[in-house]
Amino acid sequence: MLTACSGEGDQANMDPVTLYTTVTQEAPEAHTPDPTPQPDSNPTNNEYGTDNAGTAYANAIAQVPDWNGYGWEPLDIDGYDPCAALSWQFVMLERGFASSPHHILLFHYGEYLGTATLVPYGFAADITRVSDDEIAVTYHYMKEGESLAFNSGTTEASFRWDEAQQKVLMSGEVPLQR
Repeated sequence: MLTACSGEGDQANMDPVTLYTTVTQEAPEAHTPDPTPQPDSNPTNNEYGTDNAGTAYANAIAQVPDWNGYGWEPLDIDGYDPCAALSWQFVMLERGFASSPHHILLFHYGEYLGTATLVPYGFAADITRVSDDEIAVTYHYMKEGESLAFNSGTTEASFRWDEAQQKVLMSGEVPLQR
């Protein structure tokens, strides 16, 4: 319901008029996320990539080389969005620990681009969406003399899809390789 004033002249002398607007909204469909990323036996492809994060993961991870004889397992695939200029999934070494290598898989409108960095980094990073075409990453690492349980070092990096260059540009820093 909207209320407005009608008439001309001094606003204090205007008569209130009530306008009604009918809005129809469909109830959202219930969605229960699949706790394990499984490839969809009949993946739905939108105009960009697969709608299913599990299928996107399965297709992408097949292209990521093993690390010292170990494969990768999903840690967080919820950053995948087939309609975003840049989205991500986060993986860690199979049977790994918190300090084990992790990779960020990058996607452009559902198409797998590759990993965010050439080498994986230990410890889980914090990844947030900045915009449709950019993510921010906080990497964690051990400072000199720290133990695995007390890693206080951080670096910040951002990854942005550059439409003109048709590639991802990185700015910021990643942890030093030791």
